[in-house]
Amino acid sequence: MKTKQMISSSKRINNTISMLGNDRIHNIARLNEKAFTRNRQMTIQDILMINLARKGKTLSMEINNYFKDAAKREDRVSKQAFSKQRMNLNPEVFVILNNEYIQSIYNSSDHKTLNGYIITAIDGTVMEIPDTSELRKTFDCEKTENGIDHCAARARTSTIYDVMNNIVIDAQINKYTASEKELGLRNILNMVNLLPDEKVMIIFDRGYVSAELMLILTELQITFLCRVPKGRYEKEKKIMQSNDESIIFELDKNRKRRLSKEVLEQAGNPKELNLRMTKVLLETGETECLISNIPFTDFTSDEMGSLYFERWKIETAYDIAKNKLKIENFSGRKQITIEQEFYAHILLLNMIEDLK
Repeated sequence: MKTKQMISSSKRINNTISMLGNDRIHNIARLNEKAFTRNRQMTIQDILMINLARKGKTLSMEINNYFKDAAKREDRVSKQAFSKQRMNLNPEVFVILNNEYIQSIYNSSDHKTLNGYIITAIDGTVMEIPDTSELRKTFDCEKTENGIDHCAARARTSTIYDVMNNIVIDAQINKYTASEKELGLRNILNMVNLLPDEKVMIIFDRGYVSAELMLILTELQITFLCRVPKGRYEKEKKIMQSNDESIIFELDKNRKRRLSKEVLEQAGNPKELNLRMTKVLLETGETECLISNIPFTDFTSDEMGSLYFERWKIETAYDIAKNKLKIENFSGRKQITIEQEFYAHILLLNMIEDLK
């Protein structure tokens, strides 16, 4: 493992901004070889910066403000010209810029951990997008209660979030009808590729817990902590002799029936999982049950409840993205522009939190 060095957030941000002018990023940003090759008033770097610097205002105001701040008023282009050019911009460029930004954070020695773990949480949310017939077809829509009246275009997003460093490690935007669990698994696999040498823990709310998820995480050697829904795993709860102990989680025929054949084969078709189950008393007097593979030596029984509630910081991140960065104020009306603005906003959110 290479030695980590201290890198300031301002240096990371400046490095990323400077990358917007290099040929490698420009090649990634082009959807075709001929895009952005002619000399124009608005360069590919301008298009990248306008997307990255958006403040949730109208597109005309965003363009005006950018060329004013860049002291390039004489080069200002119309909203129509910008909209036409951005159709050649690959949204993946912001994903790659964000990935490289994230790696620079964790290659630095100043990121926070807890007992040696990068503590993350996964959660999804529904985002409003422009309600056009095209986007209703592309992203599906949220139907009204009676299912007959007009339905509104919506997108489903999923994020894996570092709750100690306030960093979005991976974000996905997809159809409203997409499976939250499948998007969460995509978050996990992307994180593993980004941070292969890091010791990571993932905290899940009760909607994610399943035998398949725990088997996958065990196979990936990822530490996890899940909130158990009421009425689930009652057999394991009843055999507990204390509020925090190891349990044998049997993978019987009924549970294996719900597991994918591929996951079972990759895991060697195990008969059981040895997990940790912890009962936590809430301030309301209710008892919550947590299931994990956290070693008893890493976190005590008393620490498990506080550890789980670190998950709520991802809710705060969504609130910042929606209500302060105005991520839902999409200026485009196409799938490609929705993805451009979404992934640009994720990078912007990370840079702001890093600077803070």
